[in-house]
Order: sequence, then structure tokens, then C-alpha cells
Amino acid sequence: MAAAARMGAAALTDHPSNFPPFFVAVMLAALVGGLWAGLASVLASALLVRLLWMGGPLDTAQAAQLATFSFSGGLIVLFVAALRLAVRS
Repeated sequence: MAAAARMGAAALTDHPSNFPPFFVAVMLAALVGGLWAGLASVLASALLVRLLWMGGPLDTAQAAQLATFSFSGGLIVLFVAALRLAVRS
């Protein structure tokens, strides 16, 4: 669904952002599946964006986007995992 949302954004604008739809996917994966599912979602999302929308060798801006998404996605996963743990207690 995140990839479809990103494709829809591309149809509406000349400069769609690659990652925002994937933040929701990461959060939901972590909420439903826990820490490892959330981290797997971060990795899968980054790979999907890299393969589908960042063709050729990475330039500095693309590398920065991937790094920022991976770091932010990882923090989201950690926060959601902590929230899951707090709710269970």
C-alpha cells in the first residue's frame, strides 16, 4: 500500500518524496509484529525505494535520504516497541 501511495503522489506532482508513505508501514509493522517486524519493514522499505525510484549509482542526496529514513524509521520502531512493552506491563 505504501508503494501505491508513493506512485499516486508521483502522478500528482513532479517531485514526490520517496519515503513518507513508508513511515506508516514501518509504524504499523512494529505495532502489529514487534521489534523485528518493524526493523524488517525499515529494511524492506529502504530497499524498495532504492530499487524502484533511485536508479543508477547513489548520489549524496539519495544516500542522505536513505540514511535519514533508516535512522528515523529505526527510532519509530524503538518507540513503538517500547510502547508495546509498556502496554503489556
